[in-house]
Amino acid sequence: IAEGLDGDDMHYVGLRDAGEVWRTLTTATTDARAWEHRTLDLTPYAGQTVTLYFGVKNDGDDDTAAWYIDDVLVTVCE
Repeated sequence: IAEGLDGDDMHYVGLRDAGEVWRTLTTATTDARAWEHRTLDLTPYAGQTVTLYFGVKNDGDDDTAAWYIDDVLVTVCE
């Protein structure tokens, strides 16, 4: 939820790779207020230990920025 479609509020998915480098995988400024299915390709990080981050950036202008995440699944194919 990014109230008022505030372009300075955003949702993001990122990761820190094995070399401790931050990678932004996707960002969004949607105010859809509905569950959405998203798929991200993590193939470039195969064989590495990575840490996934799900977050919200709020610009502090009294609008609410929130994100509800459910059922995260990572599939490993060998």
